[in-house]
Amino acid sequence: MESKEDFKEDSKESKADFKESKQQVAESAPPGGAVLDQGYTQIYAVEKQRFLPGEEQNPLFNCLLRVGEFVYAGEVDFTGIKMTLEDIPLIAPCIQQQQGSLSYMCVSSAIPSSSSFHDPVQLLYEATDFFIKVTDM
Repeated sequence: MESKEDFKEDSKESKADFKESKQQVAESAPPGGAVLDQGYTQIYAVEKQRFLPGEEQNPLFNCLLRVGEFVYAGEVDFTGIKMTLEDIPLIAPCIQQQQGSLSYMCVSSAIPSSSSFHDPVQLLYEATDFFIKVTDM
């Protein structure tokens, strides 16, 4: 059975390993950041629909799927999903089931600025890079 001292020592080593790992990721990031451009990344983005009073919700939503370096976009049918916080665990599998109906858009580093997904994905990149830097302090 491990003592409290053993547990504390293991915890210190784990924290040190974690910091070292984050530092390696930050150092290997390309100029200008983008930790998410390192290795294999999946991103799922769903565009929010806007409705006029009295309009029914359409089950088709514009979506973006990044798989590795490739970005796909198109409409995904979310019939039966209310798109509330409780439904978040259902969204990725639903997109995955229908990814064959999405069209190739571009490589991950070239999402067009005209795309409604450009700014949110850019913000995700910046937030991730910021989190890595802040947690290194």
